[in-house]
Amino acid sequence: MDLSDLGRILYAPQKAIKRIAEKPTYVSVLIIAILFIAANVAQSFALFSKLNVEQTFLPNGADADQWTANSTLWMSNGIATESNDSLNNSYADFTYYGNASLQFAINNSVQLWMELRNIGPLNCTGPDGFSKFSLRTKQIEPQAGPSNVTVYLFSSQSDYFYLAVPVANVSKLNTWSILTLPLDSFDTTVSWNKSGTNATWGIITGMKIEFDWATPQNVTLRFDGVFFHGPFKSLRETIGTPALAGTDVISYSIVFVLVWGVLAVMLYILARGFGGKPVWKQLAVVASFILIPMVLQTALVAVAYAALPTLRYPFELIAGVGNEGATAKNLINNQTLLVDLFQTYSELAVYFWSSALCASGFHVLFEFKWGKSIAAGVLVYLIARVILSFLGLPLF
Repeated sequence: MDLSDLGRILYAPQKAIKRIAEKPTYVSVLIIAILFIAANVAQSFALFSKLNVEQTFLPNGADADQWTANSTLWMSNGIATESNDSLNNSYADFTYYGNASLQFAINNSVQLWMELRNIGPLNCTGPDGFSKFSLRTKQIEPQAGPSNVTVYLFSSQSDYFYLAVPVANVSKLNTWSILTLPLDSFDTTVSWNKSGTNATWGIITGMKIEFDWATPQNVTLRFDGVFFHGPFKSLRETIGTPALAGTDVISYSIVFVLVWGVLAVMLYILARGFGGKPVWKQLAVVASFILIPMVLQTALVAVAYAALPTLRYPFELIAGVGNEGATAKNLINNQTLLVDLFQTYSELAVYFWSSALCASGFHVLFEFKWGKSIAAGVLVYLIARVILSFLGLPLF
């Protein structure tokens, strides 16, 4: 085998298989394994460099929306408890809102406030700072909405920013509503007031939300989904280049061994089943060359990913409820349409190409007639595909 056989398997497969079978060497398997791993790592890097996800201060790992899952974190003039009336949302198998919300209740009062301290410090300024604050509310009682709602963000005990927010955005009766507030100077249409000379958006350490009614009321409010969010980071940046590279090399090395092993074993079994006298080393080496179309397709998809514009996954798409992220999702689908189509049709081409290479292998190595060779090649592909699908692995 020489390096020319790597290309020859694509345009002159019978000649290449004959040359490979004459002097099979596991060195060629190692070379193809390196190409396989390199192509997949390149595809992963290209894709993860384009996928930019809006960052949130919470959730943090398995803690999910911990601020609204633990009533002991909050101070209030009412009674704070946990409620199982929580939002139902998950993204990439992660539940953003957990399994609980907070309930605050007070009787015969004109005001209900709730306050959370020691949350940071958070940087809410500059390109890498959090630029938005979101929370979801549900008013259980009274029937009438509050006359005023004010949000406070603290830099210290005595220095803070405050903003009166639209009452209708936070007082829907028995319905979850979302309030999203731009921070700092990220949106000039929102102007926060400042109290205290040392209040700074670079250091946010707490929050307070205050509801006021004109007359005393029995009040019950529920909160969920309290997040700071705003900056976008690529998945490659979030994971870290060394970690991503190390994980990919290990995982795709395992994938290659399993895909190549399944294919080689099926070639051997079908060769014997159709009356041939297979030699394991010959078929094992030929099996690695049958994976070259898959390597080529993966490399081309990597190039296609690299040509994509930056794909931005905003908070509304990741942690949204219902159709809140529909606009962002449609934009991403439009941006990736051509690449998705290319990937789908190129995978189909690889399936047929790989089956044809299997058939060529049977025809050259065992001198089966073409009808028999094609039948054996198709069976190898189908059976290997079923096995690999059960293993959750790529299909050649």
